[in-house]
Amino acid sequence: MACNLLDTCGRFLFRSMDSHHLTKKYLEQMMRVKSKTILDSRYVYMIESTYYLVNPPEVTPTKSSTKPSLHMFIEKIIFQDLMNFSSDTDVLKLLRSLNWDCEVTCAFTIQCLSSPHKLKYQRIDLLAELVAELMDYQEDIGFLVVDAVLEDIRFGMEVNLPIMNQRRISMIKYLGELYAYEVLENDVLFNVLYSLLTFGVSMDPEKPSSIDPPLNMFRIKLIITLLKTCCRYLIDDYSQQKLNCFFIYFQRYYWFKRSSLVLTKDLKSVAFLEETFLDAQFLMRIEFRLAKNYAEAVEAVKKLNKKLRFDILGSNEEYAMLETLTEEIEEKDNTEKEVKLFKATLLKSTKEKSDKKEFIEDDVQFLKAFDQMIINNTTACNKTKQSNVDITIPIVQKKGLADTDSNFILILKKGNKQHCKVLDIPCDSELISNLKTREEENRKEMEKVKQITLDINQRILEET
Repeated sequence: MACNLLDTCGRFLFRSMDSHHLTKKYLEQMMRVKSKTILDSRYVYMIESTYYLVNPPEVTPTKSSTKPSLHMFIEKIIFQDLMNFSSDTDVLKLLRSLNWDCEVTCAFTIQCLSSPHKLKYQRIDLLAELVAELMDYQEDIGFLVVDAVLEDIRFGMEVNLPIMNQRRISMIKYLGELYAYEVLENDVLFNVLYSLLTFGVSMDPEKPSSIDPPLNMFRIKLIITLLKTCCRYLIDDYSQQKLNCFFIYFQRYYWFKRSSLVLTKDLKSVAFLEETFLDAQFLMRIEFRLAKNYAEAVEAVKKLNKKLRFDILGSNEEYAMLETLTEEIEEKDNTEKEVKLFKATLLKSTKEKSDKKEFIEDDVQFLKAFDQMIINNTTACNKTKQSNVDITIPIVQKKGLADTDSNFILILKKGNKQHCKVLDIPCDSELISNLKTREEENRKEMEKVKQITLDINQRILEET
């Protein structure tokens, strides 16, 4: 009853000049009784609540920092005006009128454009559209926004706090919307998808990862959100092929998570996870046979890795030919730059043999011209020989030598005058045989380079 009475009029009595002293003594007596008497916990709570209600502790006021008026205006037009369907174009005009040369204003605007979690989830696509339209006037905006979004996604994977889940969902959806408006490339999108499957993930049940625990299914939700946002734009054959490869790795990750859930006997979570996986299969338009357990999923990943490794590295015969040609070139020309260029060209052509991407006609012509230029430069360098002496060779030669002899002219230089002396050397001499051997080696080398060039051109034609 005393607590109820003080809750009603205690603040007035405590601040009244006539009753302040008595009320203060009464409150002190209540706290003294509480500390010396063993009371029930609810009575202790009532006494403390009444005491601090009547006589609250002094709290130093916190100094709230006020933002500049320009920053408040930018937040208002992005986070409030963008919510109105009729003000989209007005927001674009207002942002264009900002002073983009000011580093502080530009950095704050980029920060606001990289914060989709401050908007309604259904309006995130408008923010991506706004960034795409701003890129027509400020080209660097798209790169800065994408970089900030990727950094936030990576930070979310490193921290993995439940309080950030809604923010991570908004960021991953925003990334998909940016791809839909062609702000980022296809490769960036798949890099994020693969990082969600691999970063901090441990497939060993005995060594679970703290970043991605076995029972944490949030990354699967992030992947599904990203695919729902932008999968309908991945319609070309090259993107579909990349989706098929990604689905094989995603299938292994799914079965690993599902096997961990089965051990806990949480049937509701298992059913939800299976439904999510089927949604992913439908979104990615997967037509091949799916794995029925974790072992089959791991085997499918091993087969894919083996196939990709063979396609990238090529056969052993091609690499043996590459090493042989490299040794021959190093023995004849001691130019390290030439060997590196030649080797890089052959490696590039070997890797392109297994590349499944459909190059457009301009890319094929460029690669063909580039390979031809490298081979021509290498051949020209092999043909170039430096003369030992800087002496002009005379054109006039004496006639009447026998057919069994070869005509050689020995040039002597004495002072500023040149003297020529004709030498008759038999055709079966060692000098003649060495010259013929060198000419034959040069001819064979030219034939080999020519054959390699034809093989490269043939590979390019087959791929196209």
